[in-house]
Amino acid sequence: MAKMQEHINAIMNPDKSIYTLHPPLPTKLTVELNETCNSSCVFCTFHSSCSQEKFEYGVMKPETAKRILKEAYEKGIGMQEVALFATGEPFLYVHLAEVVAYAKELGFPYVYLTTNGTLSTIDRVQPVIDAGIDSIRFSINAGTRESYKQIHGRDEFDQVIANVKTTADYIRNNHKETNLSASFVKTKITEGEEKILSELLKDYIDEIVAYIPHCLDEIASGVKETYGIDAPSGDHKGLCPRLFNTMYINSTEAVLPCCASQNAKKYHLVELSKTPMGLDEAWYCDGLTNFRKMILEGKTEGTVCEGCYMRDSMEDVYTFDLD
Repeated sequence: MAKMQEHINAIMNPDKSIYTLHPPLPTKLTVELNETCNSSCVFCTFHSSCSQEKFEYGVMKPETAKRILKEAYEKGIGMQEVALFATGEPFLYVHLAEVVAYAKELGFPYVYLTTNGTLSTIDRVQPVIDAGIDSIRFSINAGTRESYKQIHGRDEFDQVIANVKTTADYIRNNHKETNLSASFVKTKITEGEEKILSELLKDYIDEIVAYIPHCLDEIASGVKETYGIDAPSGDHKGLCPRLFNTMYINSTEAVLPCCASQNAKKYHLVELSKTPMGLDEAWYCDGLTNFRKMILEGKTEGTVCEGCYMRDSMEDVYTFDLD
């Protein structure tokens, strides 16, 4: 099984013993280096022109990122994976290679990121690969130039495909071990185009992970009807493992329930820059504990969790075999 699918399965199908108010310290850590992005994907809660809520874009100082990573490593947080992205475009972060190198020097076994690929030219990608990044996932949510422009809000499909190929060539020619994959968010207007994309990239990436957008309820009325695809169960009553195995920290050092809660101040459960607190203490703070209780009891009305597809079974997430 390809690496990205393995990690998705590990996140979404954890040992059931973690579902408690006080789970073990998280094996997965997400540090949002920047929320800035140069695309406006129609299904994106944060950067879409259809988003209902004003979003504050921040950029984390590299020394702050290093401090968080150092503490996390010392306390055993993120020992399964560290993601250096959440809602932004990581190649807009000028210190990306520096932070990746530091994370690998500390000893984190798996560090990865997702990029829209528009800025992933070889001069930007090479330092990050050389720094030791374990996996790069390209978010390409269409299989043709025309639908790409409609979904991403930019006419850069050809450039993205070219960037994937030059990245793959660099990895191959220099005997690097970085895993390359692509993610494809299915919508009504692009359903089936993941097969076109897989044909374009089959000689350059290891897999394509396809899934449906999870939080269209957070975007303006009409977007869900035009682009949305219902999850198999559609009841949004399931447990969300991310509250029990993943710590999210945004660029302002706010601890969040998940990346989908990024654009609401009320979900900033702990402000580490304002309240001196260890990462282990933050993991057991009242805010996260209350969210876990809410999920365990199925009482999510009025929260970001209420309409999120992530709580349903992940049967809608699948990987193309590109061998």
